[in-house]
Amino acid sequence: MSIIEILTTTLNGLGQPAPDYILQTLLLKDGHFIGHKYRYDGGYAILPADSNTIEFFDQNRELLTTATTEASNEAAA
Repeated sequence: MSIIEILTTTLNGLGQPAPDYILQTLLLKDGHFIGHKYRYDGGYAILPADSNTIEFFDQNRELLTTATTEASNEAAA
């Protein structure tokens, strides 16, 4: 399942419609990559680089829920 599918499914589980758009940005701290941020109508989600847990927040920065991404075990062919 893709990150976008996880975002949409989790938001639907919270009673929110699928977002019209999702703006993905990279998060940097002191020039180092620390994760991804996904902004959509009504809030945003954070996926830290060192985690497989996406945190969902509302516009007031209140944590709504978390979701776990699937670990990818794809081997090079």
